Parts: sequence; C-alpha cells; structure tokens
Amino acid sequence: MIWARLFIVDVHCKSKDDDLGDRYLYNGAITEWSFLANIRGTTLYSCVLKWDSVTKNVVIYDAKKDEDLCITKCWRVLKSDGAYFYNQNKNSWDKRYEW
Repeated sequence: MIWARLFIVDVHCKSKDDDLGDRYLYNGAITEWSFLANIRGTTLYSCVLKWDSVTKNVVIYDAKKDEDLCITKCWRVLKSDGAYFYNQNKNSWDKRYEW
C-alpha cells in the first residue's frame, strides 16, 4: 500500500472591491474564478495561501503585468516549490513566487 501526503491549501482571494471567499484546494484540484478587469487597467487580486505552517500573500492578477500575458487563459498553478503563472504569448509557465 502506498500512502501519499495530502496537500491542502486554503486560498482566500480578494480585490479592493470583491471578496472571492475561501476555497480549499487538494492535490490536483482545479478551481475557477471569473471577473472583469476595470477600464482603467488597475484591477488587482491578491490571495492569502495557507498550508501547514506556511502563509504566503500572492498577487494572483495585476492588470498592469498580466493584461498582455493572459489574453484568454489566466492560468495559475501551485506547486511544492512555488506559484507559476501561464504566459500565453510564450506558451510557457513562469515562476513568480517561491515558498
């Protein structure tokens, strides 16, 4: 029998105007949020990520950085070594945060 350690991350995301609430992500889980960026290009969403004894604040969407990088696919992946953001122009994953 093989035992795998369950990786659970408590994710709480919000902007200045919207609170998207808590979500709990397990290994391999996928979640989705929808929002519209404001016309001024100042939309910014940040998340507090908690697992085990680690708490990390992550800017998950910043219109100034991300508007040109994720045209239709604003994907993010949490891995054991950090948070990765999909760059649609390059078709690649960029590590933005380390744990």
